[in-house]
Amino acid sequence: MITSPPPLVSILMPVFTNPFYFQLALKSVLLQTYPNLEIVIRDNTITNEVQSLVEKEFLPYTNKIIYIRNQQPVPRLKVYQQLFNDAKGDFINYLMEEDLFYPTKIQRMMAYYLNDEHENIKLVTSYRQPIDDNGNVISDLIFTARRHNQDTVIDGVALGDSMIAESNWIGEPSTVLFRKGDLIEPFGQFGGYEFESAYDMGSWMTLLSQGNGVYITDTLSFVRIYPQRNEWRTRMGPIKDWMHLISYSRSLGFLSTPSFLHKSVVDFHQYIDSILADTRNPPSPDEVGYLLQCKKLLAGN
Repeated sequence: MITSPPPLVSILMPVFTNPFYFQLALKSVLLQTYPNLEIVIRDNTITNEVQSLVEKEFLPYTNKIIYIRNQQPVPRLKVYQQLFNDAKGDFINYLMEEDLFYPTKIQRMMAYYLNDEHENIKLVTSYRQPIDDNGNVISDLIFTARRHNQDTVIDGVALGDSMIAESNWIGEPSTVLFRKGDLIEPFGQFGGYEFESAYDMGSWMTLLSQGNGVYITDTLSFVRIYPQRNEWRTRMGPIKDWMHLISYSRSLGFLSTPSFLHKSVVDFHQYIDSILADTRNPPSPDEVGYLLQCKKLLAGN
């Protein structure tokens, strides 16, 4: 009896800075137990180091890898969007160069989609174990702490509310598997707004506005926590992202529970105040004006 292969899953790997971490990440994909994968690599670095590594150490031994090099570096979000367009799979999982997959990650997550007859599930996430720059296991941060003691299907609006009010515990791009056709806006956009920092949160909200999420309690990936990880982010980017996130999500039915809305606004106020009070790196006059405008708008909530 001939059986059809399971759906193709595209693992999308942007490379920006670190060939050593990237090599470890790529090896973790090649160890996946799920049988039908393509691995799409977008090399956004300025040297030949990653290209030489891939061509020498990986391409001769597997036909799963598609390697693409940008002739000139492009903005980070553009690389994510390029990769999404490159993907041929029905399902997408990004893998940041610093992070690692557990061998059964994709198989465990795909099991939920394969049993989801009515396609109500729009994203699957899991507990991810924090590691340091040397790969040593470290204690949980507030946003990585295990949220459930057993695998749980969660209403999309409730999950979105929790992410906004209680930190992005859904996870980084490496953590989440989703159906390509469900991302109805370009990666990193939500309500037509292109995020400057919280690209993943914007896309998770796009997905959760359409259906449910699944949280798997087992460790299925590893997130590397080290000082250089987010050095590309600007200070004001998260402010602009959160202003849009709070305002637009409400138009879709999120944050209708007063307690979630109140906590989101209070925490955001505190973050703005911390920037305004920063004497070592004080905000510019234009930044001060924008931050005060944000506080005024938030007061209306």
